[in-house]
Amino acid sequence: MVIEMMTYRTGIADRPSDASFMISHLKEPTVSISEACQAEYYTGVDTVQGVTTSETVARLGSTVHPRAQKGLGLRPGHPVTDLELANVMSGRRADGNRVPGKQLQKTTASIASALELSSNSLPDALTLKRISGILRKKIPRTQKALLRQQAAAKRLFALYGLPPNQKAGSDLLRRFGDGFDYNGLSINQDRFLKSLGHKRESVGYIDLTFSADKSLSVAWAFARTPAERACLLQAHQDAVSRVMRDVEVTIGRARRGKAGRDGYDSGAIAWFGFLHYTARPTVYVPENGQDNNLQTQLEQFH
Repeated sequence: MVIEMMTYRTGIADRPSDASFMISHLKEPTVSISEACQAEYYTGVDTVQGVTTSETVARLGSTVHPRAQKGLGLRPGHPVTDLELANVMSGRRADGNRVPGKQLQKTTASIASALELSSNSLPDALTLKRISGILRKKIPRTQKALLRQQAAAKRLFALYGLPPNQKAGSDLLRRFGDGFDYNGLSINQDRFLKSLGHKRESVGYIDLTFSADKSLSVAWAFARTPAERACLLQAHQDAVSRVMRDVEVTIGRARRGKAGRDGYDSGAIAWFGFLHYTARPTVYVPENGQDNNLQTQLEQFH
């Protein structure tokens, strides 16, 4: 049994160019060309492109359903290019076109930007009076910019704890301007300003990093033959694929109704694997152990 540790984070990528830095990080080479070629030979996994580079190559997950491949325009057995990967990570098909039937989540601007508030200080009573006037206006549905301002104003007063159906009179506005909430408690300025600057953006991709237990890392490092090392590596890859099947059940679903109130339909996900052999910068040590040139060793940090 292989024990894995997983870390998780989300990535914002509204445009293919937004994903370029993440792709550069994921494709960073972690082994020499000869070692990468050995790994490709013994495991059958494409870890190199050609013979002049050892960059990490994206490989389509082994459990990806054919309908997910078809929907995203992916070609099994073909290496994915950086542009195709960037398109997929930004919610598009590999060819850059929109995914048929995909509902795009709307982004929400921060309260501070929508209402032109300072991100360094709490709004004063005069500013709050101006904003409260926005709530009193009857705005036509065609005036989308003003409607967004009105929604931001509601979010602002909600931070003070003002009940949704209650209007803020002059006394409350002075209290809020003095740095107190609806219940008269002092406002945590750092938390409040963070909420003012928060904006909701559509998630382009999620990054799951699987790290093998130290016992497996040590066994892999001290394996006596390339074949033995490949067997240990394959055990790690099989464990990741098994976990991704469970991940698909959890996140591969389309919600019905607002916020999923009517349940959900099961779906399929597409995922790519990037096989990294190191987790931190290391100093190059020649196989013959005779290279004592300190400058040469320092240049091997990556």
